[in-house]
Amino acid sequence: MYRDFRASLNSIPMPKKGISHIERYVGQSGSVVLAQCNFDPAECDIELAAKFDVQVPLSVQRSAKKRQAEFIAGRYLAKLCLMELTGRYSNVAIGAHREPLWPNGLVGAISHTYSKAVALVAKKDDFPFIGIDVEHWLDRETSLKVGADIYDGNELDLLMTQGLSLEVAISLIFSAKESLFKATFPFIGHYFGFESARVVKFDRGEKTLFLALEAYLSQLCLGQNLFRCQCFLQASTVTTVILNSYDGIVANN
Repeated sequence: MYRDFRASLNSIPMPKKGISHIERYVGQSGSVVLAQCNFDPAECDIELAAKFDVQVPLSVQRSAKKRQAEFIAGRYLAKLCLMELTGRYSNVAIGAHREPLWPNGLVGAISHTYSKAVALVAKKDDFPFIGIDVEHWLDRETSLKVGADIYDGNELDLLMTQGLSLEVAISLIFSAKESLFKATFPFIGHYFGFESARVVKFDRGEKTLFLALEAYLSQLCLGQNLFRCQCFLQASTVTTVILNSYDGIVANN
Protein backbone atom coordinates (compact mmCIF):
# COMPACT_ATOMS: atom_id res chain seq x y z
CA MET A 1 0.00 0.00 0.00
CA TYR A 2 2.75 2.45 0.92
CA ARG A 3 4.86 3.80 -1.89
CA ASP A 4 8.63 3.61 -1.42
CA PHE A 5 8.14 0.69 0.96
CA ARG A 6 8.12 -3.06 0.51
CA ALA A 7 6.34 -5.51 2.77
CA SER A 8 8.61 -7.03 5.41
CA LEU A 9 9.30 -10.74 5.04
CA ASN A 10 9.47 -11.27 8.79
CA SER A 11 6.36 -12.84 10.28
CA ILE A 12 4.82 -11.20 13.34
CA PRO A 13 3.10 -13.32 16.01
CA MET A 14 -0.49 -12.15 16.31
CA PRO A 15 -1.75 -11.43 19.85
CA LYS A 16 -4.87 -13.27 20.90
CA LYS A 17 -6.65 -10.06 21.82
CA GLY A 18 -6.31 -6.31 21.80
CA ILE A 19 -4.27 -5.82 18.63
CA SER A 20 -4.86 -7.19 15.14
CA HIS A 21 -3.92 -6.76 11.47
CA ILE A 22 -0.29 -5.97 12.26
CA GLU A 23 1.77 -5.06 9.21
CA ARG A 24 5.33 -3.80 8.74
CA TYR A 25 6.77 -2.13 5.68
CA VAL A 26 10.48 -1.63 5.10
CA GLY A 27 11.84 1.21 2.98
CA GLN A 28 13.79 0.35 -0.13
CA SER A 29 16.89 1.79 1.54
CA GLY A 30 16.49 -0.53 4.50
CA SER A 31 16.92 2.38 6.90
CA VAL A 32 13.25 3.12 7.61
CA VAL A 33 10.37 0.96 8.85
CA LEU A 34 6.64 1.67 8.98
CA ALA A 35 4.23 -0.41 11.08
CA GLN A 36 0.48 -0.29 11.47
CA CYS A 37 -2.24 -2.20 13.31
CA ASN A 38 -5.83 -2.12 14.45
CA PHE A 39 -6.54 -2.17 18.18
CA ASP A 40 -9.53 -2.68 20.45
CA PRO A 41 -9.61 -0.02 23.19
CA ALA A 42 -11.51 -2.41 25.47
CA GLU A 43 -8.86 -5.13 25.28
CA CYS A 44 -5.61 -3.24 24.62
CA ASP A 45 -4.86 -2.78 28.32
CA ILE A 46 -2.14 -2.77 30.96
CA GLU A 47 -2.20 -6.57 31.13
CA LEU A 48 -1.54 -6.78 27.39
CA ALA A 49 1.24 -4.19 27.71
CA ALA A 50 2.96 -6.44 30.25
CA LYS A 51 2.85 -9.35 27.80
CA PHE A 52 4.45 -7.16 25.13
CA ASP A 53 6.94 -5.73 27.66
CA VAL A 54 5.69 -2.25 26.82
CA GLN A 55 6.54 0.09 29.67
CA VAL A 56 3.57 2.32 30.52
CA PRO A 57 4.41 5.42 32.61
CA LEU A 58 2.29 6.27 35.62
CA SER A 59 0.86 9.32 33.88
CA VAL A 60 -0.64 7.04 31.22
CA GLN A 61 -1.71 4.35 33.69
CA ARG A 62 -3.77 7.01 35.47
CA SER A 63 -5.35 8.26 32.23
CA ALA A 64 -8.55 7.16 30.50
CA LYS A 65 -8.68 3.64 29.08
CA LYS A 66 -8.77 5.01 25.53
CA ARG A 67 -5.51 6.91 26.10
CA GLN A 68 -3.92 3.78 27.59
CA ALA A 69 -4.92 1.70 24.54
CA GLU A 70 -3.57 4.29 22.10
CA PHE A 71 -0.27 4.48 23.96
CA ILE A 72 0.18 0.71 24.20
CA ALA A 73 -0.66 0.07 20.54
CA GLY A 74 1.64 2.86 19.35
CA ARG A 75 4.55 1.83 21.56
CA TYR A 76 4.19 -1.81 20.53
CA LEU A 77 4.45 -0.80 16.88
CA ALA A 78 7.48 1.32 17.72
CA LYS A 79 9.13 -1.73 19.27
CA LEU A 80 8.47 -3.72 16.10
CA CYS A 81 10.07 -0.99 14.01
CA LEU A 82 13.09 -0.80 16.29
CA MET A 83 13.52 -4.57 16.16
CA GLU A 84 13.62 -4.43 12.37
CA LEU A 85 16.20 -1.62 12.36
CA THR A 86 18.43 -2.60 15.28
CA GLY A 87 17.85 -6.30 15.89
CA ARG A 88 16.49 -5.76 19.39
CA TYR A 89 13.28 -4.68 21.06
CA SER A 90 13.54 -1.35 22.86
CA ASN A 91 11.00 0.65 24.81
CA VAL A 92 10.34 4.23 23.71
CA ALA A 93 10.05 6.63 26.63
CA ILE A 94 7.79 9.67 26.76
CA GLY A 95 9.08 13.24 26.85
CA ALA A 96 7.94 16.39 28.61
CA HIS A 97 5.61 17.26 25.72
CA ARG A 98 4.35 13.64 25.42
CA GLU A 99 6.68 13.15 22.46
CA PRO A 100 8.39 9.75 21.97
CA LEU A 101 12.07 9.65 22.94
CA TRP A 102 13.98 7.51 20.47
CA PRO A 103 17.30 5.68 20.94
CA ASN A 104 20.45 7.50 19.80
CA GLY A 105 20.82 7.64 16.03
CA LEU A 106 17.14 7.01 15.36
CA VAL A 107 14.14 9.25 14.83
CA GLY A 108 10.47 8.48 14.42
CA ALA A 109 6.82 9.32 14.96
CA ILE A 110 3.67 7.59 16.24
CA SER A 111 0.03 8.34 15.49
CA HIS A 112 -3.33 6.82 16.26
CA THR A 113 -7.02 7.33 15.73
CA TYR A 114 -10.04 5.55 17.23
CA SER A 115 -8.89 2.01 16.50
CA LYS A 116 -5.82 2.26 14.28
CA ALA A 117 -2.20 3.02 15.15
CA VAL A 118 0.87 3.68 12.99
CA ALA A 119 4.57 4.16 13.70
CA LEU A 120 7.46 5.26 11.51
CA VAL A 121 11.12 4.95 12.55
CA ALA A 122 14.31 5.66 10.58
CA LYS A 123 18.03 6.10 10.91
CA LYS A 124 18.50 9.79 11.63
CA ASP A 125 21.53 10.23 9.37
CA ASP A 126 19.44 9.10 6.38
CA PHE A 127 16.11 10.74 7.21
CA PRO A 128 16.29 13.51 9.85
CA PHE A 129 12.70 14.60 9.17
CA ILE A 130 10.18 11.86 10.01
CA GLY A 131 6.45 12.41 10.47
CA ILE A 132 3.33 10.28 10.26
CA ASP A 133 -0.33 10.90 11.02
CA VAL A 134 -3.52 8.88 10.67
CA GLU A 135 -6.98 10.46 10.84
CA HIS A 136 -10.55 9.43 10.25
CA TRP A 137 -12.16 11.56 7.56
CA LEU A 138 -13.72 14.72 8.93
CA ASP A 139 -17.44 15.06 8.32
CA ARG A 140 -18.81 18.20 6.69
CA GLU A 141 -19.99 19.81 9.93
CA THR A 142 -16.59 19.39 11.58
CA SER A 143 -14.78 20.50 8.42
CA LEU A 144 -16.71 23.76 8.33
CA LYS A 145 -16.19 24.29 12.05
CA VAL A 146 -12.42 23.80 12.20
CA GLY A 147 -11.36 24.51 8.63
CA ALA A 148 -10.55 28.20 9.07
CA ASP A 149 -7.96 27.31 11.72
CA ILE A 150 -6.25 24.77 9.44
CA TYR A 151 -5.91 26.31 5.97
CA ASP A 152 -6.14 29.49 3.94
CA GLY A 153 -8.08 29.88 0.71
CA ASN A 154 -5.14 29.23 -1.58
CA GLU A 155 -4.30 25.94 0.12
CA LEU A 156 -7.87 24.72 -0.17
CA ASP A 157 -8.06 25.71 -3.84
CA LEU A 158 -4.93 23.69 -4.64
CA LEU A 159 -6.71 20.52 -3.55
CA MET A 160 -10.30 21.22 -4.56
CA THR A 161 -9.40 22.28 -8.10
CA GLN A 162 -8.06 18.74 -8.55
CA GLY A 163 -11.43 17.25 -7.68
CA LEU A 164 -11.25 16.68 -3.94
CA SER A 165 -14.33 17.37 -1.85
CA LEU A 166 -14.24 19.95 0.92
CA GLU A 167 -14.16 17.26 3.60
CA VAL A 168 -11.36 15.27 1.95
CA ALA A 169 -9.29 18.39 1.24
CA ILE A 170 -9.51 19.69 4.79
CA SER A 171 -8.84 16.25 6.29
CA LEU A 172 -5.76 15.89 4.09
CA ILE A 173 -4.39 19.35 4.92
CA PHE A 174 -4.97 18.74 8.62
CA SER A 175 -3.20 15.38 8.57
CA ALA A 176 -0.27 16.64 6.49
CA LYS A 177 0.34 19.53 8.87
CA GLU A 178 0.20 17.14 11.83
CA SER A 179 2.86 15.01 10.14
CA LEU A 180 4.98 18.10 9.53
CA PHE A 181 4.70 19.11 13.17
CA LYS A 182 6.00 15.70 14.26
CA ALA A 183 8.79 15.77 11.68
CA THR A 184 10.07 19.16 12.82
CA PHE A 185 9.39 19.05 16.57
CA PRO A 186 12.78 17.46 17.42
CA PHE A 187 14.40 20.55 15.88
CA ILE A 188 11.93 23.25 16.95
CA GLY A 189 11.09 21.92 20.41
CA HIS A 190 7.80 23.75 20.89
CA TYR A 191 4.29 23.88 19.50
CA PHE A 192 3.38 26.08 16.55
CA GLY A 193 0.11 26.81 14.80
CA PHE A 194 -1.29 25.50 11.52
CA GLU A 195 -0.70 28.93 9.99
CA SER A 196 3.07 28.40 10.29
CA ALA A 197 3.01 25.93 7.40
CA ARG A 198 1.16 26.02 4.12
CA VAL A 199 0.50 23.67 1.22
CA VAL A 200 2.28 25.02 -1.85
CA LYS A 201 1.83 22.11 -4.27
CA PHE A 202 -0.48 19.12 -4.63
CA ASP A 203 -0.38 16.27 -7.15
CA ARG A 204 -3.47 14.10 -6.90
CA GLY A 205 -2.12 11.47 -9.29
CA GLU A 206 1.08 11.06 -7.29
CA LYS A 207 -0.80 11.47 -3.99
CA THR A 208 1.85 13.94 -2.90
CA LEU A 209 1.77 17.43 -1.51
CA PHE A 210 4.49 19.86 -0.48
CA LEU A 211 4.42 21.99 2.65
CA ALA A 212 6.42 25.17 3.17
CA LEU A 213 7.42 26.06 6.72
CA GLU A 214 7.69 29.66 7.92
CA ALA A 215 11.23 31.05 7.60
CA TYR A 216 11.72 31.66 11.32
CA LEU A 217 10.96 27.98 12.01
CA SER A 218 12.94 26.62 9.08
CA GLN A 219 16.04 28.27 10.53
CA LEU A 220 15.75 25.75 13.36
CA CYS A 221 15.34 22.87 10.87
CA LEU A 222 18.77 22.95 9.24
CA GLY A 223 17.47 25.79 7.07
CA GLN A 224 14.99 23.52 5.28
CA ASN A 225 11.44 24.70 4.82
CA LEU A 226 10.04 22.58 1.97
CA PHE A 227 8.78 19.12 2.91
CA ARG A 228 7.33 16.37 0.72
CA CYS A 229 4.33 14.56 2.17
CA GLN A 230 2.88 11.31 0.81
CA CYS A 231 -0.86 10.74 1.21
CA PHE A 232 -2.56 7.35 1.50
CA LEU A 233 -6.36 7.48 1.26
CA GLN A 234 -8.38 4.57 2.63
CA ALA A 235 -12.13 4.09 2.97
CA SER A 236 -12.35 5.45 6.52
CA THR A 237 -8.94 6.99 7.16
CA VAL A 238 -6.18 9.07 5.63
CA THR A 239 -2.51 8.50 6.47
CA THR A 240 0.17 11.05 5.66
CA VAL A 241 3.90 10.37 5.74
CA ILE A 242 6.85 12.76 5.73
CA LEU A 243 10.12 10.97 5.08
CA ASN A 244 12.63 13.64 4.11
CA SER A 245 16.38 13.64 3.95
CA TYR A 246 18.10 17.00 4.29
CA ASP A 247 18.52 18.55 0.86
CA GLY A 248 18.69 22.24 1.67
CA ILE A 249 15.63 23.05 -0.48
CA VAL A 250 13.97 26.31 0.42
CA ALA A 251 10.66 27.51 -1.01
CA ASN A 252 9.79 31.16 -1.39
CA ASN A 253 7.41 32.29 1.35
